[in-house]
Amino acid sequence: MAITVTLLDQREDNVDGTTIASASVDPADGSVVYVVVMVRNMVANADPGTPTVVGGGSHAYTHINGTVANTRRRISVFRAQSSSYTAGAITATYAGNVRGAIQVVEFTGDIDTSGTNGSGSVVQSAVNAVDGTDTSGTVSLAAFGSADNLSFGAFWHLTNAESISPGTGYTEIGEVLTTAVGTIQSEYKVGDDDPDASWATGAGWGAVGIEVKAAASTAPFKLPELSMPAVLARY
Repeated sequence: MAITVTLLDQREDNVDGTTIASASVDPADGSVVYVVVMVRNMVANADPGTPTVVGGGSHAYTHINGTVANTRRRISVFRAQSSSYTAGAITATYAGNVRGAIQVVEFTGDIDTSGTNGSGSVVQSAVNAVDGTDTSGTVSLAAFGSADNLSFGAFWHLTNAESISPGTGYTEIGEVLTTAVGTIQSEYKVGDDDPDASWATGAGWGAVGIEVKAAASTAPFKLPELSMPAVLARY
C-alpha cells in the first residue's frame, strides 16, 4: 500500500483582509494534512509574515517552511495530523491585509504518522525563490532516506492566471490561477528527486520542497523452513 494524495480544497481570495480560508473540509481521522498558502501584502511592499493556521475551529497547524518572493509575496506550507478531526474551514491569519490562495492536501495510506501534529511525515524541507525572469524553478533536497518517500513541491510564480507545469514524473495535485498574486501549484512524485516546475512567462517565483516520509514497511511473518529429517527428529 502506498501513500495516497488527495486535494481536499483550493481557492483564491481576491478581497483585502487579514485571513485566507478554505471551504469546509473534513479530513479522514488519522490522516496527515498539508496546507499551502500564498499571499501578497496589500499594505506595504514588505514581507507579509508567517500566518497562524487553524482548522475545524480549533486544530492548530504547524509551520513546515516558507519563503518570500518579489518582496511582498510569501508562500508557506503547514502540517497537521489528528485522530479526530473536526470538519470546518482552514483559516490562515496574517498581521495585515493580504490577498492570496490556499490549497488543502491530504495524505493517507502508508504515511508516517509518528511524532506530533504530523511531524513524522517531514524528513526534510527546503525553499528557493528568485526575483527575476525565470521560466522554471527547482528546490534542492538532500538524498532521500527511502525510495518509498514522496517528493512534494509547492510552487508560485508572479504571472497572473498562467498555468504551472509539474516537473517530469510529477503528478499535479492542484493549481490556482489567481488574478492578484500569480499562480500556485502543488505536485508530488514517489522517490528521491528535487521538486521542479515550469511556466511560459519569465517571472519571479518561490517554492517549498518537502521529503514526505512513508511508514516503515512490516515484513510478513514467515514460518521457518525445515527439512523432513529435521521434522522427524522433533518427534
